[in-house]
Amino acid sequence: MAPTHATATLSSSGHAGDESALVAIKAKFSSHSGVMDSWNQSTSYCSWEGVTCSRRHRWRVVALDLSSQGLAGTISPAIGNLTFLRSLNLSINTLQGEIPPSIGPSGASRALT
Repeated sequence: MAPTHATATLSSSGHAGDESALVAIKAKFSSHSGVMDSWNQSTSYCSWEGVTCSRRHRWRVVALDLSSQGLAGTISPAIGNLTFLRSLNLSINTLQGEIPPSIGPSGASRALT
């Protein structure tokens, strides 16, 4: 039980912002593939499907790969709260709307096609 308690303590001590951002991202997506089923609080967000956390900064999300997962919806602006994110792959899904300015070049307005 101690490792579970330590995990909960570490994840809630300052890096809960990454988990909150991922929950907000999930809320904007719908999926028929079940990929988002692992995105729940029964496990650490670093073990959620498609999520990679840093080895150096253990509770920081550095990559998000949800390509070819049958996702629909829009990209939440909360994705910009993943401040350690270095790789994002949402290709081959049916996302709509604009790419949030929080992840694109400032001043650029780009639409998803």
